Amino acid sequence: MNAGFGTEQELRLDKEGEFVMMQGNMAGAHLIWMLILALIVVIPFWRICQKAGYPGIVGILSIVPVANIALIYFLAFAKWPSQNSAEDTGAPS
Repeated sequence: MNAGFGTEQELRLDKEGEFVMMQGNMAGAHLIWMLILALIVVIPFWRICQKAGYPGIVGILSIVPVANIALIYFLAFAKWPSQNSAEDTGAPS
C-alpha cells in the first residue's frame, strides 16, 4: 500500500515506520531554481529601494511572505528620501 503518495518506488520508510517521499537528486536542482527565482524578484526591488533613497538591502523583504506586501505599500505611499533631497535642491523630479 502506498498511502496515496505515488508509486512505491518513490516511497521509503522513516525510523518510525511511516512513509515519506524521497527527494533524490532533485533537491539540489530545486534549491538552485528557488535561488534563481529569488534573485529575479529581489534585484528589481533592491534597485527600486536604492532609487527611492532607502538601503538596497530592504529589497530582500520582497521574498518574505506578508512583508513583501507591506514593502510594496510602503514604497507606493511613503515619502521617499530621494524626493526630499530633490525638493531641497530645487531640482525637477
